[in-house]
Amino acid sequence: NSPNPSGKTSRTTSACEMALPMFRGDDGAVSAGGGFRLPPQNLEAEANVLAGVLLDANARFEVLTFLTPEDFYRDSHRRMFAAVRDLDGAGVVVDAVTLAEELERRGEMAAVGGLDAFAAIFNGSLPSAASAAPHYAQIVKQKAIKRDLIDASNELLRVAYADDRTAEETLELAERRILGLSQPTGDGPEPIAALTRKALERMDARREGEVFGVPTGLIDLERIVGPLQARRLYVVAARPSIGKSAFTLGVADHAAFEGGVPTLFVSLEMDGLELAERFLSNRSGVDSYWFRNAARIKDGDAYSLADADARFARDSRLHVFDAAELTLAQLGAHARRHKSKHGLGLLVIDYMQLLNGPRLKGESREGEVSRISKRLRGLAKELNVPVIAVAQLNRAAEQRSNHEPTMADLRESGQIEQDANTVILLHRPEYYDPNDHPGAAFAIVAKNRGGATGKVRLAFNKHLTRFGNYVQPPPGAEAF
Repeated sequence: NSPNPSGKTSRTTSACEMALPMFRGDDGAVSAGGGFRLPPQNLEAEANVLAGVLLDANARFEVLTFLTPEDFYRDSHRRMFAAVRDLDGAGVVVDAVTLAEELERRGEMAAVGGLDAFAAIFNGSLPSAASAAPHYAQIVKQKAIKRDLIDASNELLRVAYADDRTAEETLELAERRILGLSQPTGDGPEPIAALTRKALERMDARREGEVFGVPTGLIDLERIVGPLQARRLYVVAARPSIGKSAFTLGVADHAAFEGGVPTLFVSLEMDGLELAERFLSNRSGVDSYWFRNAARIKDGDAYSLADADARFARDSRLHVFDAAELTLAQLGAHARRHKSKHGLGLLVIDYMQLLNGPRLKGESREGEVSRISKRLRGLAKELNVPVIAVAQLNRAAEQRSNHEPTMADLRESGQIEQDANTVILLHRPEYYDPNDHPGAAFAIVAKNRGGATGKVRLAFNKHLTRFGNYVQPPPGAEAF
């Protein structure tokens, strides 16, 4: 505060006050600190879009691929465009006459301004409206994005001032909200008839051999759980040293290499170089032992490793992120940025109980892990990818005579069992007894929402720490 020439104290406006939330008035104008500002809009461009989509079918088809009714600023324009979209979707001829009839049927003719509104649109539109409708539509879209950005900024200001979230949670909200403005949104509710038709078309495609989802390379396992599906959380759990990391490394490698799926492997246990050694060993068939004893490696093995390295550079779509510590908010931020920059078809987290979630005062670790599992499932839906989360099992299996794990052994949280779409428990009997099923492992599908459960036999190579498909021994050979 400082005295002015009249002797009264004047108050300097702070930066925070200059950024006070704005409130929209009845006329659409926005109030900020007492003044009113009209949000970004271009009514002339909106009118030209409407004229263009009514006059030119090709322009209409192009505009409808990216413009929505909500992108229009004026309510009457919004209603008209929604009717145009619905008429087009129903296969009806779209022109001024059919549009007027549709608005009458909806009881919205008066709301859009009556027939005078049509006259105003056509009379005020430019001669180039038909051919240039996509150009005008881009202008409308840009203005809509800016209005959304203003709304998002106001929401974030309110959240920050409310001070009922941690700074980290507020940052994650900010990133999701702002990044969401540049991401395509869903089409909203769909008629059940449209969905049943899609389901039957997908079934027919599967009958003809088309694969839907991310391939794992494990044939027998896919007979139960299928290829990995987007928006689903897969939990792979086992006791230490059974092969949780090896299993998910193999799946990630196959998805990124043979499947061509952009894959992000997030490790909180192994560093990047250790992971690279594992991937090279898997791909080349050379024991990772030689990375630590390189002076004695054979030329043939060195060549195989170099060849695998070249193939990774040429054919793999795998990225690795190692972190000593990682919060849920940071995980979401890295995954969203990676998807925006490189694309993302599969996210693997090794392992989920090493993630740090925001823990409420006095809350147990079990409560924290419960929120982690919920957020991972939410992340699968948000990113529209399958998420594989490795989990640790408690010691209960060690006390059983057969050491076989169950879902009740999931460490620290029964919520993991509830949130996961699919739970796969790994078991290697030879870990406890070298003579019990040597070279074999089992993937126990303990939960599979919407599908079957069961036990699958896999092969396990101890030297390469690699899981593979089990091959039945030929007649006369010793079976497992």
